[in-house]
Amino acid sequence: MTENPFAKLLKISALFSYFLLTGFNNYAGFIDDQLKYNSVKNAYEEKYEIIQAKLTGLSIEVNQLEVLIKAYMYEMEFKVFVRNKSADEWLEYETFEFCSLSGYLGPKVREYDFQVPE
Repeated sequence: MTENPFAKLLKISALFSYFLLTGFNNYAGFIDDQLKYNSVKNAYEEKYEIIQAKLTGLSIEVNQLEVLIKAYMYEMEFKVFVRNKSADEWLEYETFEFCSLSGYLGPKVREYDFQVPE
């Protein structure tokens, strides 16, 4: 069964929202500001416990969380890696497939060149 594209987009948005909300030093102020938006609030309420459980399983502490998002154009996917600030090793959190591409294979050269930074 194929996942509904809107549901997949919501899942990805919730994941990024969570990482953005937990990854900033000024967490309380940032989250208070973002939770004013219904879509962020709904995604946060729906996904927080799921993401928290997965991070706990990886021995990642939310207040020590660092996030690395890496795009692989040739493979048409991007990966989310996480680690505690004091750790040397990055752990793979999740991999997502691209829906489509713009630009061409190769490095990002300038702003608005339609390239994804790798």
